[in-house]
Amino acid sequence: RGRLRQAGRALAAKRGGMAESDVVEVRWRPFQLNARREGVGSKRDMYLGLFGSEERVLEGAARLEREFAALGAPFEEPYSLGGLVGNTFDAHRVAAWAEKTGGFGGQDLFMGELMADYFTRERNVADAQVLRAAAERAGLDGEEAAAVISDPQKYASETRAQMCDFGAGVRGVPYFIVRSSTGGRRYTMSGAQPANMFEELLDEILDGE
Repeated sequence: RGRLRQAGRALAAKRGGMAESDVVEVRWRPFQLNARREGVGSKRDMYLGLFGSEERVLEGAARLEREFAALGAPFEEPYSLGGLVGNTFDAHRVAAWAEKTGGFGGQDLFMGELMADYFTRERNVADAQVLRAAAERAGLDGEEAAAVISDPQKYASETRAQMCDFGAGVRGVPYFIVRSSTGGRRYTMSGAQPANMFEELLDEILDGE
């Protein structure tokens, strides 16, 4: 979500060059770094396994603390290495439901709350109660969200299909896929990107319209 704030800033900067009919839709698509993960563990230990040393983990945490401090809502709290992690497939199923129920805007609000839960609130986004609460804060129906969470088959096929459609070649997150609704070239960007990178990409897309 923090990376999408940079995209949002780029969009705001480019509005003057966009027609009133131009609409930008933000769609979240599922991807799991460790789809086979079982049980619950420490977020800090997970990062130690990924980055190999406490020093590298702390360096990354310090950078994220600075970035998150400038983002604003829903990231009111500072970035934290605390909290637990688990398999996120249920969260992706709820995100698919949020898109169908609340449209792209509802899904974006839900994912914003979930990102804040994970990065700053030290909450386990694999937990059913955390997922329901995030849906409710996004203005979605908590009872419906709970029904999706409790039934592992709901939105599972849609989620797996999206993983196949959009996950090819992706090795890490965040990962951005940008394209015009009229078709043409698909642009991809991997990793954290500053706002000016999105501005340059939007310029290229608008020039080609």
